[in-house]
Parts: sequence; structure tokens; C-alpha cells
Amino acid sequence: MKEKKDLTSDINKSKVKFTSTVIIVTICILLSKITGLLREQIFAYFFGANWETDAFRISFLIPNQFRQLLADAILSAAFIPVFSSYLALGKKRDAKKLANTLINLLIIIFILIIIIVFITIPS
Repeated sequence: MKEKKDLTSDINKSKVKFTSTVIIVTICILLSKITGLLREQIFAYFFGANWETDAFRISFLIPNQFRQLLADAILSAAFIPVFSSYLALGKKRDAKKLANTLINLLIIIFILIIIIVFITIPS
């Protein structure tokens, strides 16, 4: 009987933790959207809406696509499951090592991309 109460208690704790995590993520997304709107309003106020600002904004699409392809895809498809399994097995040191390796790899990739872009830009 005690095992059943412990199991019920664990389930209730995990539900509360899940709910609080969802609330935190929702608040962060909402704050991100609000700050994005403020950024757009400030940008429009100072620079206006013309073909030059459109070109400036379009120039950020390519790096943003690289970020989405490299960072977001890697995180959701490969990193998070492996990282979570390390944490579930109590291997925090291995999890930190994996995270550091991924961050260092992404930094190197982005530095190489920046160097290639600077070299190939006409002066």
C-alpha cells in the first residue's frame, strides 16, 4: 500500500513540475514575442521602411537559416535525447562534457563561416 502512495506522490510531483515548466516556457516565449515586436518598432522608428532596410533584413535571413539548420536541428534531433539519457543515468560529468563539445563545435563552425563570408565579400 505504501508503494502505491509513493507512486501516486511521484506522479503528482512530476505533474506539478511539468506544469510549472510549461508555464515558464510559455512566459519566455511570450516575452520573446513582445521584445521582438519592440525591436521591430524601434527599428522602424529609427530607420523607416524602405528598400535599404528591406535589404538589410534580408541579409540576415541566410545566417538565421544556418542557425536553424545547425543549432536547432542538432539540438532537437540528436543532442537533447543523448544529454537527457546521460542525466537520467546520473552521468552529469558526461552530460556537461557533451554540452561543452557541442558548444565548442558550433563556435568553430560559425567562426569558419564568418571567415569565409569576409573573404568572399567584394570590397
